[in-house]
Amino acid sequence: MSRDLPARPLRIDFGYFVTLKEAAKIYGASFFRLLAWSVVSAVSAGVICALPILLGAANFREWGGETWQGLLAGVIAVVGMVVFHVLNSFLLTPAGCVIICDQAIREERATFTESLGRAVAGVAVHAGSLSALFLVYTFLLILFLLPGLLLAFWLFEASPAAAILALLGFVLLGSVFLLVTSMLALPALLLEEEGASNALLRSWQLSTQGLSALVGIALTFLLVQSTITIPFVALGLAGLGGLVHGALGLFLPAIMVAAYHGLAAEDARIVGRS
Repeated sequence: MSRDLPARPLRIDFGYFVTLKEAAKIYGASFFRLLAWSVVSAVSAGVICALPILLGAANFREWGGETWQGLLAGVIAVVGMVVFHVLNSFLLTPAGCVIICDQAIREERATFTESLGRAVAGVAVHAGSLSALFLVYTFLLILFLLPGLLLAFWLFEASPAAAILALLGFVLLGSVFLLVTSMLALPALLLEEEGASNALLRSWQLSTQGLSALVGIALTFLLVQSTITIPFVALGLAGLGGLVHGALGLFLPAIMVAAYHGLAAEDARIVGRS
């Protein structure tokens, strides 16, 4: 990144309540910058993926789904949309937001443009490591969900409802697992200038020091985001619900940064558990 990091971690406490409070402070101070970065991320991912999506959709309409040309074009369009979602939601947006939140917790006096510029530079420098980190966690999630899929398949004939509940349970456990482990890997990668493998090791090292609090924080985040978003969908306002869901999702990088700095300070014996 373009700036030197301090030799010692910040004096930030870690704990369930103190981390959520610090994250709320960061989120409030950086909301419009986070929102702007999410738009920049979406536009950037859209530019990268626009050509295969548009060409694939156009050729699918021309050839139809009954020819191999049309099927190939449809596959290309779908792959382009998946890549767009991955780039925007799992790489560009959270990485840039972590950098912006880090500026807020350090109370750096950067202008709006400077803040976004640092996010662009940080994401560009670590693009390869960010992609590697995403692939590792995708693989881990698949391994974690595989038993759930097998259990759901086994239960489906006897009780479809039980099969669905079992699968949802594994999805919830997998989501919490990824949040607890990756919420520290991403800041470690970006803020400690680590590669993907070292960032994972650093994340697991820090997360073991505050596992119960991190699990509680992850569950709270998922519960609050779902509780606020679901009513919009139930009322037929899916578009508005999606916007609210995305805005609430920007709170997660603030949690990542607050938890990372708190546990890093404990690891360096600068502060104790709050």
